[in-house]
Amino acid sequence: MEFYTLRSRVFPLFTIVVALFLAGCGATTPHPASTSEASSEKPFWVKHPEELSAFEAVGMSGVNFQGMHTQRAEAMAQARELLAQRIDSYVKSVETQRTQARNGQMKKSYISTTEAISNVLLSGSYQADAYIDERENLYVLVRVKPTPAILRLLGESAPHERALPPLQTKPFEISALLQRRCYAPSILRQITTKAPMHDGKPAWFFRPNENIQGMASIGIAEKISDTDFVGQRNSAFILAKTAIAKRIAMQLHSYNQLKQIVVHDERGEELVWELTTHTQAKVDNIVVKDSWMSPQTCELYLLVGEK
Repeated sequence: MEFYTLRSRVFPLFTIVVALFLAGCGATTPHPASTSEASSEKPFWVKHPEELSAFEAVGMSGVNFQGMHTQRAEAMAQARELLAQRIDSYVKSVETQRTQARNGQMKKSYISTTEAISNVLLSGSYQADAYIDERENLYVLVRVKPTPAILRLLGESAPHERALPPLQTKPFEISALLQRRCYAPSILRQITTKAPMHDGKPAWFFRPNENIQGMASIGIAEKISDTDFVGQRNSAFILAKTAIAKRIAMQLHSYNQLKQIVVHDERGEELVWELTTHTQAKVDNIVVKDSWMSPQTCELYLLVGEK
């Protein structure tokens, strides 16, 4: 009898002590800081990619141990692959309707023309927006803005694009980076980020082509133990500059291919003019527009563009 009475008194007391101990552990255990402050609501193009036009596509990439540069490259590649399929399907559909309107008389260069137009459109693709969810998955929205000459070749009007909502931003503060000590404070103070911050990164990481004349690109370089800040900065700049150089080369090749096909057409002169304007873009005119370093990973981000 005494045994059960003692047990009935001790057990509730033991339960309370254990509960208080577990509660204390939960309150004091630190949680790892997220590398980004995920937006409270996903953008419309992530939630409803099926509603995008033929000149838009979404790519996604999960966290990559090689860093944000590789993660972003994978997302962009996926988006451009999907965009190429959508553009190709769209152009072929337009050309098929024209063929039917001509009583089925197909031009000799029909297939070449559709492929060339698709390549020209894809060469002008760019990142319009980006989003990072709570699991650090990166989504990118890639768009194409057909030039007036291409639209006239297609006999189409400009595609309808849903306007992107303004980003919620806050001013950049260097305090977190100084506490992280990726480099000496004197070096870190050279990173004077001009752009406001959105979800833990500069606004231009999400929309690099916004408010930029000509082509723009982003270079992201990891901090390597045996490399100094100058080396890291050079690596980021080379990555960004190489991306722009590839885009310029792709545009020149695509426009030249299309010009050779339609040069005898009444619309060929427009393409000759556009080809000339594209050749004026020189890689040597690429400069750094802004820079930022992640306090979490010490990765250096550079926004580069034409002078």
